[in-house]
Amino acid sequence: MRIYNLWTNALFTQGRLGALSVLCGKTSREFTAEGIESTEIHTVFCSIAVPQWLRVGQGRVVDTIPGSLNNPRVTRPEAVRRIKSYSAATGFVYQYYFYEVKKARRGFSSGTDYVYMVSVDRQRVFPVRIFVNKDASKNWSGRAGRELSGTEEYAVAKMRLFQAFDEIEGLAEKTPDLVVDDSNLEALLQQLDL
Repeated sequence: MRIYNLWTNALFTQGRLGALSVLCGKTSREFTAEGIESTEIHTVFCSIAVPQWLRVGQGRVVDTIPGSLNNPRVTRPEAVRRIKSYSAATGFVYQYYFYEVKKARRGFSSGTDYVYMVSVDRQRVFPVRIFVNKDASKNWSGRAGRELSGTEEYAVAKMRLFQAFDEIEGLAEKTPDLVVDDSNLEALLQQLDL
């Protein structure tokens, strides 16, 4: 009894006429009545024709059709969120998690938006945005002699979130515009011992 396995091993080169040279092979095994096995391996270079639109070179890419995107619609991967709780001075217990950070503008001010997803009743989740003003950070940097790090800026935004939990009743209905600026940055940093 003889068994044949056909295989291709590796892509080597693209020829001048758009053909690919591939190492192809055939393995044959023969089993005798005594159970003795003999194996033969035959290799050869094969030439495979490639369509014009798949050819490499002169701005061409291997895996896309010209004029199309490689990944036209990639959804945002869902991250595992660490839900935390905060017992506010208003008597509510909030559940929240950090959602995203992005550069933003509010009016004529530029800065960073920190978005937290918050729930009061564990049923409905709503976003709370904290805008950290870039000018306030620069003013503090001038007084302190160093820049505010990204971790410290995140901590300031989180302290502003806690301050809103403690001061604003019915946060779910109001969803206020929370800002860290020159008026409250120093006080928030003092809470962090910075």
